[in-house]
Amino acid sequence: MKLLLWLAVIYFAAKYVLPIWRKHQATLKKSQESPIEHTEDMVRCAKCGVFVVRNEAIASKGRYYCSLAHKQQDQAGA
Repeated sequence: MKLLLWLAVIYFAAKYVLPIWRKHQATLKKSQESPIEHTEDMVRCAKCGVFVVRNEAIASKGRYYCSLAHKQQDQAGA
């Protein structure tokens, strides 16, 4: 009876669990192999410290700002 139970457990594992595990491993391997295609430089706002994509930041006198309001506040000394 114990042998039959063990055979049933092994059959269940081979039939249902193993394919799911293999699919999961293949997905992990695929995600690890794909290189990052595009990255963007981030800069810190001189007023509040929030990081902004360099292309979207407002630059003035070598400093970057997240918004026009922060640029104006920083230059006014506020």
